[in-house]
Amino acid sequence: MDYDLPVPAGIVEFHGDVRYTDEYNTWGRDNDPGFVRDSVALVNGHIAFQNGSDRYDVRLLRGAT
Repeated sequence: MDYDLPVPAGIVEFHGDVRYTDEYNTWGRDNDPGFVRDSVALVNGHIAFQNGSDRYDVRLLRGAT
């Protein structure tokens, strides 16, 4: 998801995304639980500011699992 907010000094950008992977067997030929990778959800986001001349780009990043 992306959202741009125009402000007098430039643009404030908001971004967020989520990627989900279900659990799966990494070996494929064995039902041993040691070969099963757990499900994981990766959540990322950032807030950025760009001035009107595109000379500056400042970002605050955050990621979590």
